[in-house]
Amino acid sequence: MANKPVTMNRIRLIMQNLNQGESIMEISRKYGLSRNTIKKYRNLFSDDGVNMTPITDMDDEQLSEQLQSPCKEADNSTRFARLKARKEHYLRSLTRKHMTKQLLWEQYKEEEGDNAYSNSQFSYYLHTWESQQKTVMVLGSKPGERLEVDYAGDKLKYIDKESGEIKQCDVLVCVLPYSDLIYCEAQEDQSQMNFVEWYRSVVTLY
Repeated sequence: MANKPVTMNRIRLIMQNLNQGESIMEISRKYGLSRNTIKKYRNLFSDDGVNMTPITDMDDEQLSEQLQSPCKEADNSTRFARLKARKEHYLRSLTRKHMTKQLLWEQYKEEEGDNAYSNSQFSYYLHTWESQQKTVMVLGSKPGERLEVDYAGDKLKYIDKESGEIKQCDVLVCVLPYSDLIYCEAQEDQSQMNFVEWYRSVVTLY
């Protein structure tokens, strides 16, 4: 099985299953993860002297601190030091439109050559760093309190039935936060006139 990032909740479940006496093979099949991945987390927490039971009660921040340990050996290597030096650059890059972990790895591989980490290992470190810096804010909403509106991503293309010409359009999206009801509309451009027409459609719909 290919290595893939594991969520905090999944790690808690793995630890809970190990604590209940389930075998590594059973857990591997249950979650579709390699046996080496299960062993890695088992050895990580065992080596740190952390009992598996309290792990299920840790919040994400506490568990994230424990997950620093997979990098212990790597911390002493030049290869990991070079990767970690680019940490902030990679995290900022991932916020840019169209940027992916695959593209970042390809750039990294080109720079590091044979000394580069594999794609899966590179993605694992990025995923771990992303998890460490994420803060979730829950915003409460009341029915009909507000409408969130924005133009979505890049322009889309369509074929004009009459002329056969390929044209571009903007897509305006709105959502009612309380109900998650969404309305989308393609527009020729982002002019004020089109926005007013869109607003009339939304008022009629809602």
